[in-house]
Amino acid sequence: MANLAAVIAAEAQRRPAAPAIVSPAGTMGYRALDGAVRETAAALLGQGVRPGRAAGLLMDDGPTDLVLLLALFRLGVPALPLSPQETPAERRTLLDRVAAACCIGARAHRGTAEAAYVVCEDLSPATGAADLPAPPDADTVAYYNRSSGTTLGRPKLIAVTHAQRWARDGAVGAALGRHGDDRHLHVVTLANSFGRGAATATLQAGGAVVFPPPLHSVDAVAAFARRAGITAAALSPPYVRDLLRAPAAGLLLPGVRLVVGTAALTRAERRQILERITPLLYIAYGTNETGSLAVAAPGDLALDIDSVGRPFPGIEAAAVGDDLRPLPPGSPGELRFRHPSFPRDYVAPEPGSTSRFRDGWFYPGDAGSIDGEGRITLLGRVDDVINVGGRKVHPSAIESWLAAHPAVVEATVMAARTGRQGQQPVAAVVLRMPVTEDTLMAFCRARGGSLPMPRRIVALPALPRNAAGKVDRPALAALLAPHLGG
Repeated sequence: MANLAAVIAAEAQRRPAAPAIVSPAGTMGYRALDGAVRETAAALLGQGVRPGRAAGLLMDDGPTDLVLLLALFRLGVPALPLSPQETPAERRTLLDRVAAACCIGARAHRGTAEAAYVVCEDLSPATGAADLPAPPDADTVAYYNRSSGTTLGRPKLIAVTHAQRWARDGAVGAALGRHGDDRHLHVVTLANSFGRGAATATLQAGGAVVFPPPLHSVDAVAAFARRAGITAAALSPPYVRDLLRAPAAGLLLPGVRLVVGTAALTRAERRQILERITPLLYIAYGTNETGSLAVAAPGDLALDIDSVGRPFPGIEAAAVGDDLRPLPPGSPGELRFRHPSFPRDYVAPEPGSTSRFRDGWFYPGDAGSIDGEGRITLLGRVDDVINVGGRKVHPSAIESWLAAHPAVVEATVMAARTGRQGQQPVAAVVLRMPVTEDTLMAFCRARGGSLPMPRRIVALPALPRNAAGKVDRPALAALLAPHLGG
């Protein structure tokens, strides 16, 4: 039963009144959701949308978008999720790359894509829902994901089949203990694979996806979570930071199982989440190409706050050297993963990317280590490793030294090219109290021994970040440049 629409149909028979989608407009049970999916699928057929031909789905991030996505699943139409935040030119490029026959979205977005445009408000009530074609098989493409990186300025696309989606959502659901009584707080947009996967995994487990009204304060988030009976949430690092900045009395989301993507979370931020938001923290590590690879559950984090957990059952993992040979446990290297459900390559792959598929393995472009118990620790991106006179220095090592100083809120390290000396590490820190650069340098030397030290440690009011919450390295380089001299 790899097609999520089939799961919803089965839940409609078994638990017809159980909530599936909750929003300010009301609650839609599984029987009502199944009917809406079938009617929407029939209406799309009436508008010329056909199985097997890709369609763009321009999402405004409401319950209607989720119903449209499920209707495309039911029809066997590969969906290309798009965001109104993208420029029309960016959307047109993506639609062309998957040969999309049409783009579906709200009337307000008409004219923003070159493909034929289907206005979702014009989808009339269906009269032929009973005449829908048979559901697609498990190997049909369900949707296209985009990698977080780019090649030659273009995002890379990955085709995800219904079977692969089922495996991805099922693995995460089992690790997080998803169940039929769950109420998942929907915050991360459906156009984002993290938000979309959390929503579809909730429905796969028979739970309810809760779309909140606008929540403009930490108190509003906490009050809504209590009122709506929220049991699970998936939040992006930027959203978590907003919650942590605001004062709060007691735990903000007690009893809520919170999954946060590993990107951009510091050790201090992980501890703050446990102390101020919920002790039920799950750190998810994965990629848009493969889905989740590992999850560090609360028990894992109690043993090792820096870990991203062990690989899911069936996923092989290794840290390898430059010759792609596996390294001994605990040794830093490039991470790679393998599983029969992984895609084989990108759509129209292009050379020159750090993340790549090779000989059945996927290399996400991450540096890390795997200990003797199988726990993975990330050390940053492979292309962030600093080569100091032939010695490789992982930025995360220096970052951990600096983060241990009581005056440092967060730290990041990057390579700077400094004339004849080649690459050298340079650190940027955000401070909670005044401290001199010399003091921080001595603190690092006491921990790093003979390892290369930062050339400079520069205090900044804040670290520049991109929309995903990751440190914006080009912007950071520009801020650090005046401090480096010749």
